[in-house]
Amino acid sequence: MTRGAMTHRAVITRNIEAATDAWNRPDPPTFTALETIACRAWSKTRKHVNDDGKEVLIEDIRALFPKDADIQTGDRVTINDRLGVLIFDSLAVLTVRRKGANVRHREVLFERHK
Repeated sequence: MTRGAMTHRAVITRNIEAATDAWNRPDPPTFTALETIACRAWSKTRKHVNDDGKEVLIEDIRALFPKDADIQTGDRVTINDRLGVLIFDSLAVLTVRRKGANVRHREVLFERHK
């Protein structure tokens, strides 16, 4: 995928402070916006699961980033299009891996985090 095909913009936020309180419990995370990176995001699969009166929507959300993008497991991402219209909100990064033999980009797997 070429850089021109990365038509979305991802706002990367990261928990910068990993402090503890007086009882040595972790403080609530403080996410700080790092940068906005070009990407291409999509929903690969979507299915409804009904089990004993519970209904769940399972969605596999993925994105491609440039190979030098600063994105890590644990980051939070909001994805917009070029005009700033929201596409995906509150995504937590599950995995980051290289994609392809020539490693021209990174593939990221997300989960929704609300």
